[in-house]
Amino acid sequence: MKKYSKIFILSVAVGLSMFTIGCAESDEMTDITPVREQPQQEEENEPEPEEPLSDEYSQNLTTIGFTDVKVEDFTSQATGETCRYYTFFFDQLVDHYDASKGTFKQQVRIRLNAAKDLTAPVVLYTHGYNMPRELVRTIIPELTKLLNANTVYVEHRYFDKSLPEPFDNLDFTYFNADQEAQDLHAIIDYLKQTFFKNSGKWCSTGVSKDGITTGLYAYYSDKYGWDDIDLYMPFCAPFLEATPASCDDPKVGQYLYDECGKDYPAGSQEYIAYQRLRKMPQAVISDEDVCKACLILYNLKNTGSYLNVINDYGRDAEKASAGMLGTYFNHLFQKFSYIPFKQWSNLVPDVDAALATATTEEEIANKRQAAYDVAQFMLLTRDELIGLVNKANDRVRNMDGDVDEETSGMSPYTYSDNELLSMRSYDLTMPYFVQAVRELGNVRMDFSSLEGMSFPGYTDDFGFLAADVAHQFEVSTLYGRYASQWDGGALMKSFRQWVKTQNKYNMIFCYSANDPWTGGAIDASTNPRVVRFICHDGTHNDYFRNTTYYSTSETETLIGHINSFLGM
Repeated sequence: MKKYSKIFILSVAVGLSMFTIGCAESDEMTDITPVREQPQQEEENEPEPEEPLSDEYSQNLTTIGFTDVKVEDFTSQATGETCRYYTFFFDQLVDHYDASKGTFKQQVRIRLNAAKDLTAPVVLYTHGYNMPRELVRTIIPELTKLLNANTVYVEHRYFDKSLPEPFDNLDFTYFNADQEAQDLHAIIDYLKQTFFKNSGKWCSTGVSKDGITTGLYAYYSDKYGWDDIDLYMPFCAPFLEATPASCDDPKVGQYLYDECGKDYPAGSQEYIAYQRLRKMPQAVISDEDVCKACLILYNLKNTGSYLNVINDYGRDAEKASAGMLGTYFNHLFQKFSYIPFKQWSNLVPDVDAALATATTEEEIANKRQAAYDVAQFMLLTRDELIGLVNKANDRVRNMDGDVDEETSGMSPYTYSDNELLSMRSYDLTMPYFVQAVRELGNVRMDFSSLEGMSFPGYTDDFGFLAADVAHQFEVSTLYGRYASQWDGGALMKSFRQWVKTQNKYNMIFCYSANDPWTGGAIDASTNPRVVRFICHDGTHNDYFRNTTYYSTSETETLIGHINSFLGM
């Protein structure tokens, strides 16, 4: 880690200077710059606007009642394959239990396979947060690739353009899993009767929140007697029961600390890294050099959070360290979620070197450098770690996943309604958190490993303090006004029990051992209709045919389950 400790400080200084240069106004040249007469140019005819793409399929979509049909082609740089996408809107009921509430426009996208074969299988991707506006960012599910299928993407209600209520008056009145499942059924049932009336098998899949929606689509299909889908295959989907009193669920946080990176042979690089990661939080409390290095970097990298913590809780190392550890666990969560552990386990620094007894000047210098290395890693963001991994492997590679939400500049969540609406305009994931505090459950980071520990001179339980400080930055606080609507975990408990006993739908739940969200996995099941599969080295994605994440045997096993359920 020594290789980049000085580079980080330099980059912060350069970044701040560039920001100042780019943003500061300058009047120095206003009065002395000569105005030169520009030579006249011949008038050029403006190019004729290109005719929007259209074909028999877009015309068919319009004919059967979809509106604002837009056609786009996208050519993959990796494969050279060109596929055609159709984006349009479906008139959806605002309230599926009261048609008098009217309709809204729900955004849908269809990707046809290269052959434009409408008899091929169809994969429904329950595309949660929003519909990517650039085709290059439109995810192609692994199931689509495996089955050479056509794909239907559905944007959830209340995300981006699919608004059942006016943007300036969003009360999320009709936002729950039941209404979402009704949306999916209405769209799929209509497509199966019209555009895809001769299609092959239908599969529903999704990752994370989209995986939750996939599972709940099956749950409500059983409740209402729908027969839309032949195979449901959620990836990395957490089903959090939380507690009757609170939507905050510690299981994912506990899994992050106890299980992520655990299952590797003794003496391996991964095993050593796992042991080091478990020592880091205690090192902040027990060692002055580690604590000081962490707080310096915390202030430099997350100034807004640092200042908010000490202003709200007090100006001492104990309070600031509590806030810093909240940031550490959040970053660690992102690292495990999106980067294979094998690719970064060698970058986890030696904590014992930072905790070593030092008496000579050389030993003290080495100890402080080791402490700084630990602090650097603890506050290293996911994207910064991706850069180091790519540099180590001499490659440039994009990592898929949700945008890494930095805590820098964030204050405890006490926003007004107008501020929440403003935040939604640039962070389209915000509505998810409303649903989380109503019925899906919210992640609570786990600080139980710090229980009973305290800074020298303090008698308070540091674990409790760290959890309390971290809670100020959690989603359940942001949407505290909806916390009174928490269903007590009823939906998630009912769903988890239903999975054990349902006998109608084929379901494959895929998880990864190093993904923190696996803390919310369904229970192991003896139900022949249900498969729970946990791969060893995967992350928070559905890349079950990619050997970076799934072994050959794991891939073959999953494909065997898919073929068996689909009768292929």
